Amino acid sequence: MSETNNTLKFLFLGCSFLFLGSLIASESFFVPHELLIACLVGLFSYQKWAHQNLETSLNPFYKSWLWLLLAFFILNIIPSVIHAVMDMAYGDRLKQHVENLLHLAFFAIWFFLAVKLNVSVIQLWKFLILSVIWVFWVLFYETYTLNGFENLSSFIVLHRYGDVGSMYFINFGIYANTLFLILLGGLFWLRKLGWFWGFALVVALVVALIGAIFSQSRTAWIGWPEAMVAWTVFYSYYLWINQRKRVLFAGAVTVIAVVILLAQSSLYNLVEKRTVQAINDVEAYMDGRPSTSLGLRFIMYEAGWNSFVDHPLIGVGPAEFPNELKEQTGYVFSERFGIQDKYLSFGQAHNQFFMSAMEGGILAVMSLLLLFFYLFFVFAKQSKNKDFYRISLGIVGLVFTIASFLTFMPESPLYRRDSFLFFFFLASLILVMVRAPISDDRKK
Repeated sequence: MSETNNTLKFLFLGCSFLFLGSLIASESFFVPHELLIACLVGLFSYQKWAHQNLETSLNPFYKSWLWLLLAFFILNIIPSVIHAVMDMAYGDRLKQHVENLLHLAFFAIWFFLAVKLNVSVIQLWKFLILSVIWVFWVLFYETYTLNGFENLSSFIVLHRYGDVGSMYFINFGIYANTLFLILLGGLFWLRKLGWFWGFALVVALVVALIGAIFSQSRTAWIGWPEAMVAWTVFYSYYLWINQRKRVLFAGAVTVIAVVILLAQSSLYNLVEKRTVQAINDVEAYMDGRPSTSLGLRFIMYEAGWNSFVDHPLIGVGPAEFPNELKEQTGYVFSERFGIQDKYLSFGQAHNQFFMSAMEGGILAVMSLLLLFFYLFFVFAKQSKNKDFYRISLGIVGLVFTIASFLTFMPESPLYRRDSFLFFFFLASLILVMVRAPISDDRKK
């Protein structure tokens, strides 16, 4: 039975690894999501019906996430069904929205498999470390495909990575940065991981950070400050109470040295360029010149609020969203800036909360608030654990939750299928880690 279980674990983690690759490197790694989902559904069926003598029920903690997925689905599907009936149509945007929601059933299956196969925390850390291979692949693929190796330094500055090998450079930046912020928690597990995986973790951190910076995505970077504070407080507290002040001092010196080194590199120049541009965008908006990256976002935010006030219950629906955005942004341009006959035509509102409000009204907004409240509550409670290893997993979850919440402010990740799947995949994975056994069966 143990050998069979290990085989199932290998197949499960292997399919999951390819699934994550199909999200991060979607334009350069051609494996249909549906094929990998079908494989995992097959594993689920085998595990459930081939071992009927095993206890298949989940404890209340695990069940709570499945109930949350169901609640999120119901709160979002109700407005969609109403609009489909009212409009007597099932357009492409509504179809995409419903298909995204149906993937929640897949995450329930994935979550059930991860729990019942008894996947350990160590195995999941190794899985996350290996997942950075997809970030490296996108970096290499785009540099090679676009002949960037011929003049690498200028190519890095001018090119936004993720535009060719991934779905979109902003998405790629979010993917890479999310893995980076999570893997910072893996440093605490170095002793349990061993020297080989410890070295692999350090390499993965470097690659993930480079991927986030090279994407030149400020949306990805907004998760840095709170993550740095969270991990600094955690590691410093642990070292202090365990009388490892020399290690704390050496670590602080190392961090300062690395920061100084990065400040002299092209990586810092990229961050500085994008940060200065953000400041200039805000100043231009205040001066009445809104046609900048941030300025257009501010226009859409006001338009989103106006739309929500006009249609608070079920929104305007996914099919009507493009026309509503044009109408509302045209009104803002005219009334606030005196610019006539100008409007915005985007596929998203560049803010998940406003977009959900416009498409699904108060029910869709409630689903988002419920989602983040649940994640924050679970991980905050975990961070109060007496075991530092378990506390570190709570911090991982909090960092992920806060970084994701901030990412939802300037973007609409749940609008795109890849980013929708990525968010719920990592949320499910971290929730499994919180209560999973530390080591695999052979090391117990």
